[in-house]
Amino acid sequence: MPSRLRGRGEQLGERVASEAAELPARLAAVEHADLEVLNYGVPAYGHDQAYLRFRREATAFAPQIALMGVTCHTIGRNLNAVTREFDAAAFAPKPVFRVAPDGSLAHVPIPLARPEDARDWIADPLGSFALARHDYDYEPLVIENPLHDVSAALRIGIALSTRLHRRYLDPERPFRGVARRAVCNERSPGFRIATGLLRRFRDEASAAGLVPGALVLPEADGLRARAEGGTATCDPILAFCREHGIDCLDAAEPLLALDAPLAAAFAKGGHYAAPGNAAVARWLVPRLRARAPRSGLAMHGTRRR
Repeated sequence: MPSRLRGRGEQLGERVASEAAELPARLAAVEHADLEVLNYGVPAYGHDQAYLRFRREATAFAPQIALMGVTCHTIGRNLNAVTREFDAAAFAPKPVFRVAPDGSLAHVPIPLARPEDARDWIADPLGSFALARHDYDYEPLVIENPLHDVSAALRIGIALSTRLHRRYLDPERPFRGVARRAVCNERSPGFRIATGLLRRFRDEASAAGLVPGALVLPEADGLRARAEGGTATCDPILAFCREHGIDCLDAAEPLLALDAPLAAAFAKGGHYAAPGNAAVARWLVPRLRARAPRSGLAMHGTRRR
């Protein structure tokens, strides 16, 4: 029963000790799982890139089930055409979706259609500022202000005011609430892009004959909030899925049931450690089998990391 995981580094299994500890390997290793898992998680991917890869490769290996992984603390990646995920001094372009005035999503591809485009980008990395002008992380007071590099006091003032605005005042900020208890902001374009892509994913996977679903992989702060009776980071995403009939699997359930401190489920950097991946895998396998259109039928494909 081949299934697919689509999304970012959490699905890939980044920062665990070995491939055997990754979530896809744990899924396939569950006793009597009868699963072949094709892992398309990529470090630093946003929901936009995961969705576009699904569109390009959805039926290549004839899977029965397609899951889009959702990590809500990375929802801000949907707002940027230029990513600096690994190195603040390095710029990398990526495709994005923008929310049109009528609420629809418009795809903006990366402007690197030819090899010479990439060479020009490498030769002039500051040219990425032009592409990033509409990004949420683009700050004109830093990039377009000639005094920014002259006055240390001005730099501090800009940094503090920007943080205050983005954390508490901007009505379209990706998250609302205080640090470590923040939740997805339904008014944010990042949220609207994520949920819009989930609906597209569901509809297109169903049209291709696949069983679609969303796999929500919560982060540590959201789990702690849930355990204390509060609102978790991903709760607005879960509410959206329920409202719009999207089959959503919430991995908070097995992680909160771990017979160990919650910190044991996480590796450095917030990714899941081996115990967290194992708990999610044991919980997920019977739910995948229940959703399989031909339970017990194993179809062969190629497993990718």
